[in-house]
Amino acid sequence: MQNSPWFKENPLRLFITGRPGVGKTTLIKGLVSELRELKIAGFYTEEVRERGERTGFLFVVIGDGSCPLASTKPIGKERVGRYFVVDSLTLLPQVKQRLEVADLVIMDEIGPMEKKIGDLWKLIQGVLSSNKPVVASVHRSMNIEGKRYELTPVNRDRVREDILNEIRRYFGTKQDTFSL
Repeated sequence: MQNSPWFKENPLRLFITGRPGVGKTTLIKGLVSELRELKIAGFYTEEVRERGERTGFLFVVIGDGSCPLASTKPIGKERVGRYFVVDSLTLLPQVKQRLEVADLVIMDEIGPMEKKIGDLWKLIQGVLSSNKPVVASVHRSMNIEGKRYELTPVNRDRVREDILNEIRRYFGTKQDTFSL
């Protein structure tokens, strides 16, 4: 995974954590949108709601579609809380392919649900042990080495700005390259 012109020995590791519903996924999706100048690979999760109630999650590959991740209906053998987790992800090959040429990897979320899917967990571990720069949301229970931001309703804008500034410094870009 050293194909990027941004390859560095000490990769960027920024992690966002916070309570459910605080805006971690919204922040991640905003970063993807704002960092269009970079080749971004990775994924995020989106809630599936039926009649106003969360019934599952989709696994969304950045720039390449989505597939089920978890559901209150039986879609896999493993469970996390009230959700059944898929045994494998149909879009994982697309993520792997995009990682090869990515400047930045963005993942939402790294948590117990993702850990239950063997191939996805191997991919996440591979990314975290690589020299690729990573920005990810992580479940509060996960202990992953890197700079951690605790997202709250009060500090959302500041955290977003801090993360964009960290990315700017890492890639050596000017203040106005990425919009705030």
